[in-house]
Parts: sequence; C-alpha cells; structure tokens
Amino acid sequence: MTNEPLPGLVKHCRESGTRLDFISWHLYSDDPAQHARGVELGKQLLEGFPGKRPEMLVTEWSKSFDAVSAEDMAFEPRRAANIAANALAMREAGLDWSFYYHIWDQTFYPEPFEPFYSPEGIAMMIEHWNQVPHRMGLFGVNGEVRPIYFVYQPGIPLVADSLSVFHHLAGGLKLQLSDHARILLQVDYRTGILSCGLAFEVGF
Repeated sequence: MTNEPLPGLVKHCRESGTRLDFISWHLYSDDPAQHARGVELGKQLLEGFPGKRPEMLVTEWSKSFDAVSAEDMAFEPRRAANIAANALAMREAGLDWSFYYHIWDQTFYPEPFEPFYSPEGIAMMIEHWNQVPHRMGLFGVNGEVRPIYFVYQPGIPLVADSLSVFHHLAGGLKLQLSDHARILLQVDYRTGILSCGLAFEVGF
C-alpha cells in the first residue's frame, strides 16, 4: 500500500483531476489485523480525494503460504476459521470488495500459456500449482469440498444487514445467520497458536 506506483498514482489523479475508480492490492496472511491494516492504509491514501472516494478492492487474498503443503492441511477447521476472521476484519475496516483466492484448485498445463508466458513465468506456475500446490481452494482438484467452502456457502450472506459479529477477549467470533442459527468460531491469535472450535446452534 505504501510502495510505488500506488501512492504516486493516487497523488497524480488527485492533483490532475484524473478519474480514479478504485485502488487494489493483494495480501496473503493469517493475521486478521494485517488484513484490516491494509484497508486502513487504503483509506489514509484516499483521504481528501476530491469527489466520490475511489473504491478499495483486495483483488487477491488468502491465508499465509505454508512451508509444507499437504492435502490433509486443507481440511483443518482452523483454516476456515482463519479465513472467516480475515474476511470479517476487512469488512469491519470498511473494505468495499474482496476476492478470495481461490475457488477451485487445478493442475497447471503449460502448453496453452507458452506462446505468451516467459520461461520464468511457466516455471513459477509449475512450482506453485503442480510441485508445491498451496491447496487454498474451496474445492480440491477432484471436487473435494473443503471446510472453507462453508464460509462462502450460498445462503450464508456476509453482509451487514444479516450478520452480527461479536469479538471476545480470546478472539472469538459469533456469526449471527438468522434468529435461529449461529456459527461460533473460537480463534486465539494472541498466543501465536491458532486453534478453533466450530459449532452450530440451531433453535426453533
């Protein structure tokens, strides 16, 4: 957010009257505070912008990259809790749009990309998709449904009118889905050890 060319672009548009519709950035982190901090920096960067404030978009975000990526790790409940906490932190900080990376894990086939990708680009894609897949998808390569899917499951709207969030001292989150259904996430980020419990309360 503080590195060029973004600050210079905003400055140029502000001083020249050039239309600026949005600013965007990427972030991979397990820390909700870091995701919220990105939004705060964006707001500071756009402070005093004439006319309608440009929208703020995180066009690629997820958890931190693991040093070792194993298939079983993609099914750990704590990963879903972390993604929910990060998304809520960005929303509460005032972000306009976020785009989680990503929906579906895939295998990279280089042939279609060789006409316009550099050899270095091909090598990077092979490493990140085939050799050390990060397994961040809501679905696995073969369509396996992972716990993160239920954070974004259709019918669970992450919008202010239908979702109430309560922060507890231990880092807990309470997602109010309706008058009768709640999801409880307990995550402790302060100790450096991420643990969680996921429970559904349903009443009639």
